[in-house]
Amino acid sequence: MPSFRSAPLRVYFLGGLFLLLGLAAVATTVRQFQEGTVNINLAILLIPIGVGLLLGWRSCLAWAKIVIGCGWALLAVAGILAVAKPEAAIARWGGQIYRGSEALPSVLGITLALATVLYGLWWLLQSAPTRRYFDNSAEEPSQVF
Repeated sequence: MPSFRSAPLRVYFLGGLFLLLGLAAVATTVRQFQEGTVNINLAILLIPIGVGLLLGWRSCLAWAKIVIGCGWALLAVAGILAVAKPEAAIARWGGQIYRGSEALPSVLGITLALATVLYGLWWLLQSAPTRRYFDNSAEEPSQVF
């Protein structure tokens, strides 16, 4: 397994991003629990994916691709529903709530922007330096601990 320092910068970025998003989900869940609400945020599952990416586990690379693919699927559903039923669209900007066709450009724009961000993450996962790093990495977490 390559050392932690031999990872390309993009792997640090991706692993750190997944880790931070997972930790933010933990913080949100804890805060809501303290307020008397029980709401488990599945983004907590991004923590082991982020750690695995930083450690070079190929299985976590596959899981990261699955998460991004699910994100694209959900964004596609959101875009299709917004176009099919624009009267149900809702957008909030600066304290203002927009509904219906007034909200549709915002909903579609945000959907497109998020899809573009996910594409960028996918591109980083598929890049040659990332592939080389994971090709030379340990397959199983048990090889690390």
